[in-house]
Amino acid sequence: MIQAGDINFKIAGSRLKRKLDRKVSFGLWMIALLVAIFFYCRYLDSLTHVRVSAKSRHKVPTVSAPAVDKLKLAASSPKNDDKPALAKTNNPAPATAANGNFADSLMSVLSPSAKAESMQPGLPPASKPAKRMTAPAVAQESSGQRLLPATAEQKRLKTAQDGFDDVMSLASKYPNAYGFTSDDNLVAATLGNPVPVYMIAQEDQANYAGQPVASLLKPANEWLFPIMLDNHIRYLVQVRYDGRDFVLGHGSRALAMAYDKILARWPASQGFHPQLVINPDMPFYFFTIPELPNPNMTDTTRMFDFDPALSPANVILGSWR
Repeated sequence: MIQAGDINFKIAGSRLKRKLDRKVSFGLWMIALLVAIFFYCRYLDSLTHVRVSAKSRHKVPTVSAPAVDKLKLAASSPKNDDKPALAKTNNPAPATAANGNFADSLMSVLSPSAKAESMQPGLPPASKPAKRMTAPAVAQESSGQRLLPATAEQKRLKTAQDGFDDVMSLASKYPNAYGFTSDDNLVAATLGNPVPVYMIAQEDQANYAGQPVASLLKPANEWLFPIMLDNHIRYLVQVRYDGRDFVLGHGSRALAMAYDKILARWPASQGFHPQLVINPDMPFYFFTIPELPNPNMTDTTRMFDFDPALSPANVILGSWR
């Protein structure tokens, strides 16, 4: 009986041991299977992210100009110093982590749709590029190309402006020689209206008999352009017509000072209009005041006298004969 019981116990023990061995083996196989499934899911997840990153590198969504401005404002705002600025989209990506946990990986294997929903972040659609506004065509001068003056007045003014530029360029180095001081603001200097110069023909000089001087005056094809600063004439730019074109002549600081004194003594506000006169055979300038009752003709240098006085026209014209 004892031996039979011992045999039965050994048989029962061996059966129990085999059952335990099978359970342990099955458990080990299950663990190995789960581990294999986990690493396989991780492998699939890495492939998915590689494809997504490759697409994102090759297809960068275009951001319109207003969106760029918003991003710049967000980056420069003091409230966002510690937080990166994020561009808002119509379809924001879900807040799921890119690398899911073990349960998510297992669910992705068992359910493909679950993997697509939980592990693939939604990409925002690429925004359309902003439309460029086309400005209306405007006729402009070519760079470095200036329109040629059309009329005689425009040509004359163009010549005077060239002379003005030359004078101001030299005046910045030698201000006293051009009627300025070292304290003057040369940038404020302007080119004034032309002053016509007149002449008297030789036959009229010889036949002068006390008539008004204005009736004898003829254009001398010469103009003097004043350079103005602080309501005073500082320099005169001479422009002459040589029969073909307008050319620059010799400017004068002394004549500018004399003419400035003439205008101050007989101003236009009181109805006076002084006129400059030349004798082609003399290098001097004369002036006459037509509004005065007595015909007069005076050398401009007389204006530098302490008490300048006008000369009778018959005396000056008689000396020209």
